[in-house]
Amino acid sequence: MPIKLDTAEARLEEGRSDVTEALAVAVLAADPDDPRAHAVLGRALLCREGPVPQAVAALRAAAQTVDDADVHKDLGIALLRQGETPAARVAFTEALRCRPDHDAAARLAKLTDVLEAGDMAAADLGAAFGTAELLLLARALVVLKRHADAGRVIGVLADAGPLDTDALPTLARSQAGSGELEACLETARELWRRAAHETPFRRRLFAQEVEMLCRALEGAMPDSAARLALLALVLLDAPDRFHEGLAVINQVLSAGSDLADAFLAGGLANFKQGDFAEALRLLDHALALQPGHREAADLRALAKRAAGDSAVSVSGDANGCKLLAEALCASNRADEAGDLLAEGLGAAPLREDMAVLLADIRLLAGRLEDAAGAVAAARAVNPVEPRAGMQQAAVHLSRGELAEGWCHYENRFGY
Repeated sequence: MPIKLDTAEARLEEGRSDVTEALAVAVLAADPDDPRAHAVLGRALLCREGPVPQAVAALRAAAQTVDDADVHKDLGIALLRQGETPAARVAFTEALRCRPDHDAAARLAKLTDVLEAGDMAAADLGAAFGTAELLLLARALVVLKRHADAGRVIGVLADAGPLDTDALPTLARSQAGSGELEACLETARELWRRAAHETPFRRRLFAQEVEMLCRALEGAMPDSAARLALLALVLLDAPDRFHEGLAVINQVLSAGSDLADAFLAGGLANFKQGDFAEALRLLDHALALQPGHREAADLRALAKRAAGDSAVSVSGDANGCKLLAEALCASNRADEAGDLLAEGLGAAPLREDMAVLLADIRLLAGRLEDAAGAVAAARAVNPVEPRAGMQQAAVHLSRGELAEGWCHYENRFGY
């Protein structure tokens, strides 16, 4: 399936590693020994947080079939993420055997020297390595439970400029392991703040990370309103965890918290249920408590739009557009939500999640051709998106195209 793998690699370059994973898995389901698919899958899995055993397995499978320097180099990175320093060194050595002038593999081999030397302070890390290599070093140190050393490496990154979002989970883990619990919680909060501008898949990955950190801090900070409010924000963001988040934020607000994040979470809960007046009341209070609270201000703007203020624009904000559309659906304004999504897709063509929601809305309204267009847009981004596959079945069956419809209906197993 060369076309799927070409698409998979293109999506990886576009920052959609989730689509890349799905396409590579689909290729491997048909041909379990395809080395290119294993290599592409391994590279995509490296975009996840924490240890990546599945990436190690995929890249090992590729390396056993194809003697390629980049595959060996990627395998070494995956092994370092596992804390397997000697095995990583072997992989980087293999990469250099295949291509002696492979600069990235050479630097990574030196990184294993630093890791095994054990003294982070003795090396001039900032001069020797780039940002990605230093982050890899910090991740390996966290897995090896050398949290103080990981913190020093992150400090080198911070000295060079503002930390990238991808460095924050490692920073939080190193702080937690070093006993800096308040700092860990603040880093987790910053991670979730930045997640507001990420793709849905990366947002889910960061949500898992933030929830894990909040749960890990529970024993030491059981009654912390900041921890509970952050946990509530993460849970409310996931459709299948919404009621868990609602229970947590009700607990915080019932205790009389004056934390802006608590009222932000309360506003979000009401907004997502279509109660825009109550959402505005709680968000106004959040902004009174903390006038510069950016998330509360952004959500308040969406609530004002939902309450009838057409001057509020969501142009260029795909996440805000999707959130508003879902809230409009919750308040029985599906047609308005559909029009909003159709407009938003023009600015965010790679957001197949918006196309899938639009297709649902148009199918329910009986607008078959509009639904078919939305399904086509979703499948152009991710040809194996299972919900879009189900919608494709619905389109064909509604047209009386039974053979095609029942064929696509097999997507129900993936969905």
